[in-house]
Amino acid sequence: MTAGGAPPRAAARLPESDVGSPLESLVPWRALGIRLLAPCLTLYAVVEILYLFLPPLVELAVFLGASLALAFFKFPVSRNDRAGWLDLLCVALAGVVTAYVVLQHDALLVRIGAPTSLDVAVSVAGTLLVLEAARRTVGWILPALGLLAIAYAAF
Repeated sequence: MTAGGAPPRAAARLPESDVGSPLESLVPWRALGIRLLAPCLTLYAVVEILYLFLPPLVELAVFLGASLALAFFKFPVSRNDRAGWLDLLCVALAGVVTAYVVLQHDALLVRIGAPTSLDVAVSVAGTLLVLEAARRTVGWILPALGLLAIAYAAF
């Protein structure tokens, strides 16, 4: 009995599925990717803010690439892992887009306003990756608004 005379409440118990880390419910390679990439992205952001090693375009490309990879690791395309190859393809494509911007940084600055066909292809791939990551994390509304804005600017 408590001081007020009421019986003590039993401690609330969590169901077995809610106990432990949220990463435990993921496939091991996804959890490993998140455990490796998340601290690296955090450290990169802190060091880059403090010391400004990279030009702004490269800094943003690296941050976007790592953030996209984290989104594709954390939010799979389907509940079962049969489509895990599609998630890995998205992670790899995010890495290719990031590497292209990092390696072609000076050339991209020189040809502003006159992009090559490869520049356009990489930018379209990057835009599609961002829209897909937004769909997986937030739902359909944000990519729909993004597509609406792109259509408004294009026409």
